[in-house]
Amino acid sequence: NKSYLFISGNKPANIQNADIFDADAVIFDVEDAVAPEEKDAARQLIRQYLSDLYPKDIHVYVRINGVDSVWFDNDFALLGKPSISGIVLPKATEANITACERKLNTTKKDRGVIALIESPRGITEAPGIAARSVVKGLMFGAEDYSLVMNIDRHQADTALNHARNTVAISAKAYGKEAIDTPYPDMRDQTRFEEETKAARRMGFTGKACIHPSHVAFINRTFMPSDDEIVWAEKIIAAAEKHPNEGVFALDGKMIDEPIIAHAKAILAEANQDE
Repeated sequence: NKSYLFISGNKPANIQNADIFDADAVIFDVEDAVAPEEKDAARQLIRQYLSDLYPKDIHVYVRINGVDSVWFDNDFALLGKPSISGIVLPKATEANITACERKLNTTKKDRGVIALIESPRGITEAPGIAARSVVKGLMFGAEDYSLVMNIDRHQADTALNHARNTVAISAKAYGKEAIDTPYPDMRDQTRFEEETKAARRMGFTGKACIHPSHVAFINRTFMPSDDEIVWAEKIIAAAEKHPNEGVFALDGKMIDEPIIAHAKAILAEANQDE
């Protein structure tokens, strides 16, 4: 998935329209976006939507409350709906991934977990979290991480790079999705676009967002560009002319197996998105 759109669990109009925003996946949020007194009603709205209207062409996740919260068990019960692909676990650490995995095994719920890495401890434990079989992806949460680190999220620039790189590298090391943090300022389109492009350069496979207006740009950014496709086709065509050579020259550059593999990956991704 390239785009993950957060939708507050207490917003019935947004929930009902979840399938019209063109996101690859939606995340119904019953954690930070929903006040304590509204959590029961939010779960009921989500339950009703999943029973009556759920879309079949997008993935549906629920960001639940933490494993130590009083709401965890009721949130977890939403997994009884077969249309849910999995959960987003906040404040992910190896310890609460273990607790979540134990709960999944006990209830015999076969669902994936997207681990939301949003604390210094989560960053230091990211490789171990990514290695867990129940985890299908890592998502970076810049807001909470910045709060703990006493970083101004909007002035952070390179201050977040180590954390973001750690999340992306850890996910890629174990073949999991690497999902970048949402950009929170709806007014600053330029900064959002810069951050999205940087996320792809860092190796993220997609990006989360909190507003539907960000979905289209995320989807475009994480698809191969026309220039990348032309380059990849040229590499593959040249490789077919040099089938028995470990390395060959093309336009003054040496082409070897890693470059050919990269070209194949670009074309495979482009074909997948058609």
